[in-house]
Amino acid sequence: MGAIVVLGCAVRIDAEGHLRPGALSGRIAAGAQAYERSHQGTVVIVSGGRHWGAFVEADVMGRELIRRGVPPGAVVRERCSLTTLDNARFSAAILRRRGLHRALLVTCSWHVPRAVKLFAMAGIDAMPVPACEGPSAPLMRRVWRAARERFLSWIEVRTVPLHPS
Repeated sequence: MGAIVVLGCAVRIDAEGHLRPGALSGRIAAGAQAYERSHQGTVVIVSGGRHWGAFVEADVMGRELIRRGVPPGAVVRERCSLTTLDNARFSAAILRRRGLHRALLVTCSWHVPRAVKLFAMAGIDAMPVPACEGPSAPLMRRVWRAARERFLSWIEVRTVPLHPS
């Protein structure tokens, strides 16, 4: 049995109720592809509890993965996390209850280094699966993301105990 964890992010739904192209749809596509290549019995944890209007990240991700062929019984919705730190904590707890200590970790390429560190701190050996994000983001957005990720990594890695000894 294996595990895949897909991290949530902004949910953007169009007027017809479909997920718009973007970071979340890229993560879902990468998670579905990882599942297609996995062994039977693999669990896919969709991690994200933030509400975006009427939608919760994990619910949208679960629905989209099922639409892409992942069996409903393979999808586990983690609906409590509001941050990457929470994603690591809550997903690690789900994995440990299943006797798992490693997982493929699906997120945006710019988010991979910090996410992998936080999962390691939570006791999970996370192998990154960088998701395709479509067209390149504008320069200022890339600069902002890089600065934010470095700052958050500096804070979280130094101050937050994640895994009980």
